[in-house]
Order: sequence, then C-alpha cells, then structure tokens
Amino acid sequence: MIDFAAKKAKVPPPVVKHNKGTNFISDISLPLTIIAGGNLLISDTTLQLIKGVKYGLIGRNGIGKTCLIDAISSCDIEGFPTEIHTLQVEQEVDADDKSVMNHLLDCDTERNALNIEMDELLDEDEETEKSEAQEEAEANRVSEIAERLDFIEADLAEQKA
Repeated sequence: MIDFAAKKAKVPPPVVKHNKGTNFISDISLPLTIIAGGNLLISDTTLQLIKGVKYGLIGRNGIGKTCLIDAISSCDIEGFPTEIHTLQVEQEVDADDKSVMNHLLDCDTERNALNIEMDELLDEDEETEKSEAQEEAEANRVSEIAERLDFIEADLAEQKA
C-alpha cells in the first residue's frame, strides 16, 4: 500500500537518462493498491507493463492516474524494478513562449550540456595561443562529445520527443 500525502516532493524533475542497456529486460506484473490522503484510489489490482508497449492514462479526475505515475517515478511500488528509466512531465507549467517541443528537449540535460560544450570548443577564439597538448586535448574532447552525441542519438531528439 502506498500513501501519497507526503510523497509528492520526492518525485524528481523530468530528466532524460540515456541508457541503451537492457534496463527493461522483461514484462512487469505486480499487485498494486494505492491510497492517497486516506482515500483508496486503486484497490487490489495488478500493474502490468509489457516491454516495448507505450501507455497513456486517461480517466476522470481523482481516480489515481497521477498517483500511479508518481509511484512509478519515485520507486514506491514494492517489487518495481528501480533500474527502469521513467520520465514524468508536470501537467501544468508556468506560461512562457517556449514550445512544447522545446520543453521536452530541455529535459535532455545531457544532450544540451554536450551541445553547449561542443559549441564552446568549436567557437573558441582562434587568437588564443594554445600549446600542442592543449589543442590535442580539445580535439580529443570534441571527438568524445561527438561519439556520445551519436550514441545517444542526439540527432533524433526531436523525432523522439
């Protein structure tokens, strides 16, 4: 049983974690009961997630959709694999001029940081004197960044989002 009255603050901010390993190696089937604020929201049911299937939750307010997602994201379901990557995006965000696509892309902090570092390395002032060792180190870092961007399929970020 899970009581979510004090659990909401534990839910991490949305962040993309790139892991091409076998972190979802099998289907998940677990018994589940969820209580929020003393109210029984999900009772004696089975949470079943099949590898490779995408899910969406729909239903009227107050039936436990957000509580279920919170339970998965904060690893509060007994027996739920902790190595599985989840991405939780808030239902409501402060209004701004940023597109939904850009909000999603901003969650990929690793891709963003690598792109910024790559831009900084490539845009450095050519007038700065550097030793051969510094130039070699920068060239190696550019190569490492390019390999990592390729590995995480950074060029497909918009398609995935």
